[in-house]
Amino acid sequence: MLPLYGKISVAVFIIIILFSVFLMLRFQQSKPIFSERVQWTLSPIMVVLLILSVVFVLIAKDQKHRSEIANYIKNKGAVVISIESSSKSLTPFKDLDKGKAHPKDDYYIVTYSLEDKLKMAWFKGDNSLYKGTPTTEKEKWIFDGP
Repeated sequence: MLPLYGKISVAVFIIIILFSVFLMLRFQQSKPIFSERVQWTLSPIMVVLLILSVVFVLIAKDQKHRSEIANYIKNKGAVVISIESSSKSLTPFKDLDKGKAHPKDDYYIVTYSLEDKLKMAWFKGDNSLYKGTPTTEKEKWIFDGP
């Protein structure tokens, strides 16, 4: 589940898109709501808000994956040392077919300590834009060693 600011960013994105479509339709009918000067001021503001909402959604998605990783490792009785974003080619997921590990998914390298030993794990978070079946918990993780 996305953090609250991620959900708000998605809502802002949708509202701005709908408002933009409404304004464009009104403009095409030659019944503009705002003067031309206001439209020239409003357009860049809306573009900036759209970009900011997309950025906040991506940050929220990353935070969601990181908290999921940290909770899973803590539940194993380990301590998370670092969580780093990675590409598919740098993880063991590169050997899986595209049906199980999409190139656009989010991949993380996790370093953690368990019983005073440093260990590594690799995590695959589903890309929220992919509409396939969500990855099961077992398929999201590859652990280094037992």
